Amino acid sequence: MSRRTFINILENIFDISVNQAMKLDLIGKSVKSMGSTLANATPNLNFSDSSSISIITGSVNITSLNAIVTGMEEGEEVLLVITQGATPRTIVWGTNFIFAGGSGPTVTASGTAVDVFKGVVVGGKVLLSILAQNVS
Repeated sequence: MSRRTFINILENIFDISVNQAMKLDLIGKSVKSMGSTLANATPNLNFSDSSSISIITGSVNITSLNAIVTGMEEGEEVLLVITQGATPRTIVWGTNFIFAGGSGPTVTASGTAVDVFKGVVVGGKVLLSILAQNVS
């Protein structure tokens, strides 16, 4: 599937738009970027600040990607977009992410690959599922 086709699907499902610079804009919601790259092996994604977070992997493998959901209510939805940098990195999901079947997915191991995950807050954790992987 092409990136444009995927973006069209996202725009329809999540009431979002993508601007000319190919940046995600959620209508009525903020998208928090963790900066251009992650250089920390144990980053905390604070969904309490923004229910939609976009990250770019940096110079290190992520040994524990953690979610913060303090103040969020049961059933609130989150969106996580992970873009691999030029050198793909591995990601180990932290204990605040939970998955059907128990184990988390492997992110696409290709430079500049984009994986999109949707989650819902359950019991103070984020139940995450794959929305799309390796969007090009």
